[in-house]
Amino acid sequence: MIWLLDQRNVLYLLFTLALWRATGVYEVFFALTSFVHYFRNISTFYIRRGIDFGSFKRDVLLFKSLALLQMFYHYLFPSVLPFSLDFISIAMILTGYVVSVMTTNALGIDRTYFAAELGMVEPKWITQFPYGYIPHPMIVSQIFALLGLYKASHFRNEWPYVVPIHITMYLIHMMQEQFDIYKRYPDDANNSKL
Repeated sequence: MIWLLDQRNVLYLLFTLALWRATGVYEVFFALTSFVHYFRNISTFYIRRGIDFGSFKRDVLLFKSLALLQMFYHYLFPSVLPFSLDFISIAMILTGYVVSVMTTNALGIDRTYFAAELGMVEPKWITQFPYGYIPHPMIVSQIFALLGLYKASHFRNEWPYVVPIHITMYLIHMMQEQFDIYKRYPDDANNSKL
């Protein structure tokens, strides 16, 4: 896991930890570390040039992992209401993340992180399940798993805005992918689309 940390990430995490310490408000740390991966994904998908692919993958993996670890911690160890065993919630979480792993397997790691969009690999039409069966399977499966977290009353009552914000960020990025919204440069071969 240490390879996920570079100087920029260490400084950012130290800054957010310092804010948590200075304010005494954990939610500051939680908010500032839970959504970074969306901004990296959205901006990288949009810009597509001058991207350090290794740093991009590392940053997204680090902050998505940190977001998930924190959400799972709060799901399993709530501080307001006692943990409530909700089999539908657990089934939704497991189903969502199993489909997400299947999606990553079908795409491959590099394509999962926009290697085709960044021109690092040839574009390829993926037909392996869940592609062809579930539209935008990576995003839909993640949203399904998040809704599983949200279904649990102990999590939803303690963190009412976390899952809706995650889902909103996923939907923004899904619209970006669906409508192919990215920066067109004058020297692009296909710059007729806006």
